[in-house]
Amino acid sequence: MKTGKSLKKVFDYLIAKSCLKNYVRLKWGLLSLSAIIVALEHSTSLISNKFALITIATLLISALANTVLRQLIRFGKITSLFIHFFLLFDLFIISAGIYLTAGMIAPCWVYPGLIIFFAGYIFGVRAASVYTILSLLLFGSIIYLKFSGFPLYPPALIFDYSAGIFVLFVSLAWLSIYFYQTIPYFNERSMPLQGRPEKEKAKAPVALT
Repeated sequence: MKTGKSLKKVFDYLIAKSCLKNYVRLKWGLLSLSAIIVALEHSTSLISNKFALITIATLLISALANTVLRQLIRFGKITSLFIHFFLLFDLFIISAGIYLTAGMIAPCWVYPGLIIFFAGYIFGVRAASVYTILSLLLFGSIIYLKFSGFPLYPPALIFDYSAGIFVLFVSLAWLSIYFYQTIPYFNERSMPLQGRPEKEKAKAPVALT
């Protein structure tokens, strides 16, 4: 019984590590794409120097956090607390950047969806629910504080966009729960720890007994 629990903890650790690696890779891609979009918008005078600088600063801070997370994963220094810290940090820094640049209709709103998905995939239903509610609260707060009555965004557009964001966040939360409940189950049933490098097994926090 003890061996079975140890195997499950090691397996969960490796699943979480694999998820975080994918999160880091995908985040690098989104950060690079966002930087290119900002540069193009600035070069064509679609955004001001102030908004461009704030956006680039937000992306750089997020990139720095991504670099730290990558090093922690590399050296096997990841814990649940660290994972939550970096996911919440990303969520708040992106929300702050959107608030400061007044960019309601912006590709940056994809980031909270990414965070929701990986939080649910790693930690399960409760985490998916908490991160979804938190993301929706942040989105609603920004809409209320910055865009209510904004002349460029009529109420109908704000409502449609808000409904789309709600559907996006909730759909990604449900998808993450599905992956959490099915993919680890099938992997564990078929090939528990088989094909894993020995050095990764050695980094697992629980010894096999």
